[in-house]
Amino acid sequence: MDRYMPAAVKPGIQKDLSISDYESTMPALGMKIVFMISSLLVGSIADAEVIDRRILLAIGVVIWSLATAAAGWAQNLMHLIIMRSFVGVGEAVFATIAMPMIADFYPADERNRAYTLFGLGAPLGAAIGFGIGSAVSQFAGWHYAFFICGFPGLLSAVGVLMLNDPPVGINDGEVEEEGDVDCSSGDDSSQTFSSSSEASNEGSTPPPCCQEAREVLTNPHWLLSTAGMVAIQFAIGGLTEWYPTYMYRYVKMEEAFAGLVLSGTSVIGGIGGTILGASLADRLVKRYGVKSYILVPAFFTIPGAALASVAVNFTYEYLVVAALLLGQVCFFTYTAPITALSISVVPSHI
Repeated sequence: MDRYMPAAVKPGIQKDLSISDYESTMPALGMKIVFMISSLLVGSIADAEVIDRRILLAIGVVIWSLATAAAGWAQNLMHLIIMRSFVGVGEAVFATIAMPMIADFYPADERNRAYTLFGLGAPLGAAIGFGIGSAVSQFAGWHYAFFICGFPGLLSAVGVLMLNDPPVGINDGEVEEEGDVDCSSGDDSSQTFSSSSEASNEGSTPPPCCQEAREVLTNPHWLLSTAGMVAIQFAIGGLTEWYPTYMYRYVKMEEAFAGLVLSGTSVIGGIGGTILGASLADRLVKRYGVKSYILVPAFFTIPGAALASVAVNFTYEYLVVAALLLGQVCFFTYTAPITALSISVVPSHI
């Protein structure tokens, strides 16, 4: 919700703060830079297990929520950049801890389904962010959109502290025992999950930093999934940042109506694509092995890119909405398979 809402209220922010298109991208850029830097630091702290990860997760959500709400009090561009940069700290904590933590709740053969449910948060959040953001901005002002989307996140922080926290890598032993059954494909890709768990159980002391880096960077499944994630986030990030403005300026939709359209397509396309990608990957993995988690989203990304190009090159309302909806179905197929693959093909200690 927080990630998509600022794009929905961008026209109001630009008008109120008198900033250009270029300047309006600075808050998002600041958030992404801080997010990347913070992820390295938080990930190292989490791997070292010096602090209960539930506490880290709760702190991250609190920072994230308060920074989102505080952006509503921004009086100029610099205030907005600072507040959105703090959001990057909170998101980094969540991104580096939540997904490995889920892996400790579920064995490898159940993770794709677990990440499917987890991944549904993105389209639902996008729908809420676009819908609430644009409507509130048009009728009450963009400041209130940040307040409404920020403070409720504090409830999640309380919920996190009430969770059980399974030991790190507790399910990797099950992966080693069951890997041949769940990931069999007739080629060496079926052994990827098994080798990961074996590496994670070698001795009590983790390997040196350089050895860990080499272990990850020479893993072809991890490299391919990461490269794909970078490429698809490049596309989705650009669309997210500018598509509400595109619909407002060029398709000539009212700000609130554009937000409702984006909200509806995000729910239908996002949920449909997430479930489609996960279910197909689960069906194909028994026949083609772990590589199915890469092949399914790779196949759908091709028509997704074509549909996205239609959505940003035409202004006919019905064509734009149809391309946007179908394009999101294709794009969101990556969510669960790539996440499950990325988490499962590296040892739990890294």
